[in-house]
Amino acid sequence: YKDVKEKQLFILLHQALTSRIKTCSGFHWEKEESKIVALVGPTGVGKTTTVLKLANYYQSKGKKIGLVSLDEEKAGALQQLERYATYWKIPLYAGLESLPSL
Repeated sequence: YKDVKEKQLFILLHQALTSRIKTCSGFHWEKEESKIVALVGPTGVGKTTTVLKLANYYQSKGKKIGLVSLDEEKAGALQQLERYATYWKIPLYAGLESLPSL
């Protein structure tokens, strides 16, 4: 950290986020239970690849899967999702305006 204020800001931001976002190192999906899984992180850590692997795995287990991409910045990410979603017949929604009414 450059200074004490930067460190304090980081600590406050970390506390605010971790108190609102449930994190886990794994999860169990009960038979009739719905799950929303969000992968958040810096560029290049494997979020797109991981979400595709999770979608394929749970679809093969009979779960109803849908992918939502809100990333409009990373070049190629949406195209990668589109390619695999089409191949595996998984619905893909790109952007908030594409989401169905809930």
